[in-house]
Amino acid sequence: MEKFNEYDNSKLMLETLRRLKKMSLIENVDNKDIVLLNDGVEVNKDKSLMDFWVKDKSSFMETVTPNVTFKTFIITPKGAQIGGNVKMVGEFDNGISFDMNKSEQLGLVINANNVKLDNDTYLVLTSLYKYYDVWSNEWATKLNTENFGNLLLNIKKIKPQ
Repeated sequence: MEKFNEYDNSKLMLETLRRLKKMSLIENVDNKDIVLLNDGVEVNKDKSLMDFWVKDKSSFMETVTPNVTFKTFIITPKGAQIGGNVKMVGEFDNGISFDMNKSEQLGLVINANNVKLDNDTYLVLTSLYKYYDVWSNEWATKLNTENFGNLLLNIKKIKPQ
């Protein structure tokens, strides 16, 4: 019986990856983040992508509260190895900040320092939690649609990076 060494294992894995790539089972996708909002400033001027941000911003303000300042909105496209992610970061007027990620591993995180927990705060946090549940499911669906993938490909063809 012949023993495999690390070199043989690595060589075998590389050969397998090359074969799969030739068979188009592995895509070569650029998974760069698409930043739409950075430090509260809209930085991407592509209307097709900005529509996602505008819709999410409007929906959040109607569902959770209009008393919010948004800091970040980033889309990480789905790739062969990555399931894709969307990140929205903001802060409520009462000082509670939130960080929402479509990724289940990161989820919804809030930060608060000496914030009074009154009925209004309770209602905002409850609304945030409910909104996050719907938002993360919607983005999981969007990132897995062919139309969203085609939109990103068309934008890359128009504006190569």
